[in-house]
Amino acid sequence: HGLARMPAKHAEIVRAFWRESLDDQMMLFCGASLFAYEREGRVFAPSELVKDDGLTFVLDTRAEHIALDVISDAYQDALGVTTGKIGQIDDRITLTCAAGPAVEFVNERWLLDRVEDQRAADVLSQALREPAYRGMTIARDSRPVEIRTLDPRAYAMAFGAMADEKWT
Repeated sequence: HGLARMPAKHAEIVRAFWRESLDDQMMLFCGASLFAYEREGRVFAPSELVKDDGLTFVLDTRAEHIALDVISDAYQDALGVTTGKIGQIDDRITLTCAAGPAVEFVNERWLLDRVEDQRAADVLSQALREPAYRGMTIARDSRPVEIRTLDPRAYAMAFGAMADEKWT
């Protein structure tokens, strides 16, 4: 029926963050976020919009502390590896290993720097402060995944504000 759409390794990373209660420090902010909206919206997102090589998370502006070492351990546990690489360029942190998809973390400043219009930046900043949206999907391993992401309206505004931005 097309229900199991999220790649299993992506799902296992999201589950690992949830098991460690790390999802309170971040929100999924990439095409995979659309999986969270499908059940309530009763429509499947086009596959070209949800195909991500990796996962991007925006660090929650309300989080008091970001536990990068715990995040890295959860990422490695999810992929069954003991080593991974951590990289940081400007306000982006990446976790990579050969066994699975890369995970990228960006902060509010990184996002706002990519929005040219100040009004759009203000809207995006406010959207990041709204309560997170939690949705469920089924991964290709036939197991459920809870996704914490932006409210659908905030997600649309944020991606609309960054439509011309290349995430490199």
